Amino acid sequence: MEMTVPMIFNGSAEVEEGNMYPNIRLFTPNLVQTNTTLYDFESIMQPWSRASNVSLGGTTWSFFSAVCWLYGRELYKRLKYPIGLIASDWGGTPVEAWSSEDALKRCKTDGKQHIYGPQYRSVLWNGMIHPLINMTIYGVIWYQGEQNAMNGPASISNYFCTFTAMIHDWRVKFLIGTRAQTDPLFPFGFVQLAPWREGRNYTYGFPDIRWHQTADYGYVPNHHMKKVFMAVTMDLPDKTSPYTSIHPRNKEDVVHRLIMAGMVVAYGQRSSVPFQGPFPILYKYRRTYNTLHLIYDQQLENRALDGFEVCCSGGEKAACSINSTNWVAVPIMKMSSINWLVLDTSHCLSSTIVMALRYAWLETPCQFKKCAIYGKRNKLPAPPFYYAIKKIKTDMFQKFAI
Repeated sequence: MEMTVPMIFNGSAEVEEGNMYPNIRLFTPNLVQTNTTLYDFESIMQPWSRASNVSLGGTTWSFFSAVCWLYGRELYKRLKYPIGLIASDWGGTPVEAWSSEDALKRCKTDGKQHIYGPQYRSVLWNGMIHPLINMTIYGVIWYQGEQNAMNGPASISNYFCTFTAMIHDWRVKFLIGTRAQTDPLFPFGFVQLAPWREGRNYTYGFPDIRWHQTADYGYVPNHHMKKVFMAVTMDLPDKTSPYTSIHPRNKEDVVHRLIMAGMVVAYGQRSSVPFQGPFPILYKYRRTYNTLHLIYDQQLENRALDGFEVCCSGGEKAACSINSTNWVAVPIMKMSSINWLVLDTSHCLSSTIVMALRYAWLETPCQFKKCAIYGKRNKLPAPPFYYAIKKIKTDMFQKFAI
């Protein structure tokens, strides 16, 4: 989120175009970490400013946030009224730093502190979010998770709780701080982790965080994450980024996907096409024929035959955990543009059965916009998922119920 407009593709043109949107206001606080809860910002990097080539054209990693700007600009084009954007961000930081102690207690985190950078519990909540809680806001967008993916197993597994707890806690704090002027379920949009390193060995960390970003549903909104929306970006690698590939420069596609979901979830606008990528709703395992059939919730577009994996076991469910070693790649045998596909499971030994299925479970699962499954009408990528088969009923369609 901290990546600024001049750093992205078409950055210079985007900066100059800022002069066309004087009804958008921008604000950027300074980077402040503190163990003390602040009620006002310690210092300000960019005071409230009209959008212009000056207010958008700060130095690298200063102002203004590219994703925040592009999203706000697209909102303005659609809504036709003035918008204020606050970019309170710090790259390379874990979710725990942006969470209050109240939120972290819900997840029973151990309180262990890291020894480098703004990595301490609650220090960015204290210094960069809490000063805002008396300001009425419409919603939040969020682009984070890489640091948690690199901070070890506890940080990765806890993200299921810490991310959802932070969203809930922010909503409560802003509701109280604004005396109920902020929606208790204000919209929260996030960018699912983009790709980084390539290789079949990178199956842990990034894929897990992507999954936990959805509270292990694979999609949002869901029962645990109401009025939450996302942009899937795992198919947008940028191998030649001068800021390393963990900082891809293609933010226009990111925001295009985020705004499609945001206009429906956050603003209640109807859309003639689905606002998210395809997700399976039914499956049928035909062990005799070594096939697994999937039916999706929308029409499909196929761009590759790989990306799916099954876990084969003699019947022990524990052997097919999300990061077990029994996963084997299975190709797509057949696919219909209507809404179904068939996977070849013949790689499973005859003495084993398919116990689990996962899709796009790699740090970088595909080349640029070349993952296997996209929506035919919206061109959005299908999100990654993991599914443990609960009851083995061969030759019968069953609900894909996570």
